[in-house]
Amino acid sequence: MISVVRPRRQVCQIPKRSLAGVACFLLAALASLPVARAADIKPVPGPDVISPERRPVLAPGHPWACSERYPVCVHATAPTLAPQVLPTLRDLEDVVARVHGVLRWPAPLRDGSLGGNESFDVYLTPVAPPFFHVVPDDPDLWTELDRTSAFALVQPSLPDACFRSEALAEAYARAGLFAVDAGGQHGLANATAAFVASEAFDCPVSWLADVDDVQDAPQDAVSSTRIDHGRGNLLFPWFLQETRGMAGSVDLLHAIWLLSAQHTDFARTRFVNEPDLLDVLARLQDGRTATLDDLLLEYAVDRAFVGDRDDGLHMPETRFLGSAGAVRFDASVPWSMLPRSITPAVPIEPTGSSYVWLDLTSAPKDAGLIVQARWELPTRFMFSLLRIGSDGSPVTQVNPPTLQRATEAQFTIDDVGGVAGLLIVACNTGPNLADLAFDPDTVPYSSSAYSLALYPKK
Repeated sequence: MISVVRPRRQVCQIPKRSLAGVACFLLAALASLPVARAADIKPVPGPDVISPERRPVLAPGHPWACSERYPVCVHATAPTLAPQVLPTLRDLEDVVARVHGVLRWPAPLRDGSLGGNESFDVYLTPVAPPFFHVVPDDPDLWTELDRTSAFALVQPSLPDACFRSEALAEAYARAGLFAVDAGGQHGLANATAAFVASEAFDCPVSWLADVDDVQDAPQDAVSSTRIDHGRGNLLFPWFLQETRGMAGSVDLLHAIWLLSAQHTDFARTRFVNEPDLLDVLARLQDGRTATLDDLLLEYAVDRAFVGDRDDGLHMPETRFLGSAGAVRFDASVPWSMLPRSITPAVPIEPTGSSYVWLDLTSAPKDAGLIVQARWELPTRFMFSLLRIGSDGSPVTQVNPPTLQRATEAQFTIDDVGGVAGLLIVACNTGPNLADLAFDPDTVPYSSSAYSLALYPKK
């Protein structure tokens, strides 16, 4: 047995995947989560209020077309792109029907007449990968919340199969987030839009490489934009929706983005993104026995079972990702090499994670193990210890507690043998001091190192 165990209980005794379960998870925060005003909080960096990018300047007679069914238009930035207008518009209509009509994702804000009318505008023009780019217009500074319309630049001549539909769906979903929270952190917003698009269209080839790159760099924060503007982090909103929302919908993600809306005084040049998405998640956890740190550790564990490492319990919907979904292990150590000290080569950003595998195939059945962990102040690391059977599924899992202001911890496992291996998951939950608390808008992120010492128990 493992000597330190913290039981996990829930306040809501309702199935998570039911509508009542989602309501129970959210209502605890509604009364206590005020809309933040810039004058009431400490200023923090956020996106620019006035976007440095502007819409393409086109001649009055340029090729363009608008839908008769939905408020969307497609513009060609060059006469040679005219044949692409109508096929793109047909795909865009399908996007609106699925993303807004079926999934009920918020539609982009009407833009007055910035594109010739108040519809959402797509401009066909060469764009670097991922072949689309969503740009916010200047916000309406007289509204109660930070909201803005947006337009999209989309690469012409994308393959008709699914690439174009996926790109348009991501662009439409991202523009919908600008209509809800213009000051939202770009990495988390891009990841959310990518997940929403993946629910609307079955086109994993358009984002599979990004997920593979992110899983190969688990030390990055969930809000990082380092890899393809954050699109590969779609596993994080995927995890939130699948574990706490209704299956086959995006209801929870819609709700938490609504709760993260804020109002920034028009005299500021940058949005004050408070509360941000992580603040909302932390407040939602207040109605439960678990904290945001526990949620981040749960996600760190779940992403270890993505793709062909799926065990049918954590994120089984990701099985089709295969080897592209496999998270990178920082070390793999056989039992015969113990005692051993391990320090990952790359430090861990807040909300990032790290994985160490101890091969136990040669360990005695009555073997015991001592794990000593050390890390840097002011960061807090949390750990999960999973004994993995020969079929790849956990036999036991324990999340031993670590103190808020501690820099080391020791865990003892009395019966480590009889399984294929021990997976040690480490999660950097961020600084534990209020004035140094992790904020996804404050870049660059400050990474922290940790080390493990593994000893056979005699």
